[in-house]
Amino acid sequence: MRAPITEDQSHALDLLRSAQRFVLVGHVRPDGDVLGSQGGLWSVLRALGKQVRIINPDLPETQFGFLSEQVPYEAFDGAGLPDHDVIVMLDFAELSRTGPMASSIDAAASVKLVIDHHLPPAKAWWDRAWVDRSAAATGLLVLEIARELGVPLDATAATSIFTALATDTGWFRHSNCDLVAMEAAAELVAAGADPHRIHRALFKTRTPQHPRQVGSMLADVRYLAEGRIAYLEIPYDDETEVDAGDAAIDLVRDVAGVEIALLLRELADGQVKLSARSEGDADVYALAASFGGGGHRKASGAELDGPLDQARGRLLAAATALVGAAAPGEAPGEAPGEAPGEAPSGRGGDGAGSNSAEIEERRPGRMAR
Repeated sequence: MRAPITEDQSHALDLLRSAQRFVLVGHVRPDGDVLGSQGGLWSVLRALGKQVRIINPDLPETQFGFLSEQVPYEAFDGAGLPDHDVIVMLDFAELSRTGPMASSIDAAASVKLVIDHHLPPAKAWWDRAWVDRSAAATGLLVLEIARELGVPLDATAATSIFTALATDTGWFRHSNCDLVAMEAAAELVAAGADPHRIHRALFKTRTPQHPRQVGSMLADVRYLAEGRIAYLEIPYDDETEVDAGDAAIDLVRDVAGVEIALLLRELADGQVKLSARSEGDADVYALAASFGGGGHRKASGAELDGPLDQARGRLLAAATALVGAAAPGEAPGEAPGEAPGEAPSGRGGDGAGSNSAEIEERRPGRMAR
């Protein structure tokens, strides 16, 4: 039995019923939960006769092409937002996460609605909100909204919301996949979602370079704090598009004893993107939040100021403190001449640093290329 809706949720429903022109917005580099939630809400609002546009800072990545075939995602062109009554932010609540769209959203006189399952900022800047941190994905909140509005899901909405749910639960493997999520998945399949097609689009369309990239990253994995932290990084290379980060971080998170898996990816503008995953009780939301990011206890992210070697040092110090180990540079027996976070000799600045027996580095043998 579903819980009754809250007063805030009731106000959000009233807004969705009464307004006519909507712009749906996601964060930079929109993921499956953003795109799936947007596709679902786009379909639901159009069924109610509304005018709806989806505008994100970036276009969907190629694996989400099956959604783009049915849903008109647009990339922000810098010229401002179209005429609208309501801006709906899906799967985030921090204005800064919209990148180049932030100033246009902030300046718009329209009503701002947040639909999200993350911990919101302490100070609300929006007008209405439907927030439920217990939900496995923002897509589930869109499903609940569709139910409350009395709109049956078509195949496009079902496929979109299923994608949101599947991607945010690691294809139903993560601990956030509860009974509510599984029952919703069955409902979405009954409404027209095709799990086989979605899974194939998301995970079976890798480039020929993908296995080599994963292997190269895994060859350079570092284990710190007695194996409780696994660390990977991707230096920026303007000639190579690396799409192996998610696969690699999921693999190292599966290693016995790893509590936190970290991936730093250097971006073209010099910023460094953090992806953090946890097992057990480690709270990577707290880690990401310390760098201005957000997410969940078991999956969070942030953008750190570069360069990569400095970002690495700050991150590993914070991560080792989080698991209760000595931070890089604090452990006894640190190799002389290596500052905290520096790469060990011969690594050319590409590694995570080697410090002591307490901050242990263990590397597997290099994989065949």
